[in-house]
Amino acid sequence: MSQFLHWVWGTITDNDTHRKYSFRGSLRQNVLVATYEIERNPSALDVGSFTLCLDFDGERLEGRYAWIDRQKRDVDSGKYEWERLH
Repeated sequence: MSQFLHWVWGTITDNDTHRKYSFRGSLRQNVLVATYEIERNPSALDVGSFTLCLDFDGERLEGRYAWIDRQKRDVDSGKYEWERLH
C-alpha cells in the first residue's frame, strides 16, 4: 500500500484464487474507502469496493467489502480485515 496525503493505492492478492487486484481510495482520519478491479484487465466485471476503520491500537483495519457476483449478476458483501505486517 502506498499513500500520498489522504490518497492511497496498492495491490490486493486473493490467496484462494491467486488473482491480483489494484485498488485506490482515500483515508480520512481512521476510515479507508476504496474501489478495486482486477489487475491488467480493467474491463472485466471483477470489481468491488470496501470501507475499513482503523482499530484503536493501529494494527488492524476492519469493515466490509462489496463485489459483483458474476454468476448471479448481483451485488454481494462480506466482512473484511487487514492486519499490519511487521
